[in-house]
Amino acid sequence: MAVLPDPAATRAVLIGTSRYAHLEQIPAVANNLSALAAALCAPGSWGLAPEHCTVIEDPGTAVEVLEAVRTAAEEATDTLLVYFAGHGLVEPRRGELFLGLTGSLQHRSYTGLPYGTLRDVVLDGRAGRQVMLLDCCFSGRVLGFMSAAAAEAVIDQVEIEGTYLLASVPDTSFALAPPGETHTAFTGELLRLLREGVPGGPELLDLDTVYAAVYAALRAKGRPLPQKRDRNTAGGLALARNAAWAPPGFGPPPRPYNHEPTPPPTPYGHEPTAHPPYGHEPTPPPAPLPAVPPMPTWSPMALPSPAPLPSPAAPPGDAAAPSPTGWREHSSWPWWLLGCPWRCPG
Repeated sequence: MAVLPDPAATRAVLIGTSRYAHLEQIPAVANNLSALAAALCAPGSWGLAPEHCTVIEDPGTAVEVLEAVRTAAEEATDTLLVYFAGHGLVEPRRGELFLGLTGSLQHRSYTGLPYGTLRDVVLDGRAGRQVMLLDCCFSGRVLGFMSAAAAEAVIDQVEIEGTYLLASVPDTSFALAPPGETHTAFTGELLRLLREGVPGGPELLDLDTVYAAVYAALRAKGRPLPQKRDRNTAGGLALARNAAWAPPGFGPPPRPYNHEPTPPPTPYGHEPTAHPPYGHEPTPPPAPLPAVPPMPTWSPMALPSPAPLPSPAAPPGDAAAPSPTGWREHSSWPWWLLGCPWRCPG
């Protein structure tokens, strides 16, 4: 069963050499150190306090590195992690591995950090579990004269009883740090795994799961494959919580916010259709307003005359009856005035 280490009783020492006086420069190593330190101190990983994660960038001497590792090994009672990124060189006569420092030279092991010495310091500590992460290349010139069995023998040197070793073994610095990428190939995949998780993986990412996922990612990209050596149950040590894990029945978690969804492929000859954001129903277009009849145009034309009203019956003996138009024939007065008893004579 995978378990996370106790942050208070765990220490980490991150070592990286990006600038060299006599070897090829590896600028991506500096990015590795800061990103990995942030990952180990994050709550989703080991949650180390910053003072419990020592970063040594561009060390000039082996003593500078070994003193820091010894201090961490004496303080750690749960887990001790040691990480190195940079040039890894091989002494051609004895085949011993030594880690490149700023002034290291090929074939001169005394100018670097012998891995055997670093291993002894780690073994002298009190931690019950040790994790070694090596992201370094062997010299291409040296590997040109080494067989595959000899290269495996070099890897066997790094194995420590009761520890877990995860190592990148490219034979050139080009494979170690691809141009244009922020991190080295091995550490870049490791950081991506800690950040995005393993879909379908366990809740806690143990070292065996991390190795399998990094191995598959590097193999898919055609890059040098890592090697691992482990003793006892060190492979069950969890390196982080799985960011892609979801309880059974709840489905996968949402994608990280900084990733845009990938649109589906559009068939040839069809324009892409815009879709509403997730969780929002499309808003129907507003209904068109009813047509308003045009206002009548005003015209100075005279309105038609009203229909004439019927004339009242004339009294008997009246000589003159009102005309059909409401006027008497010999008078200009209206009939309703002509019919009054006090009308004036025509």
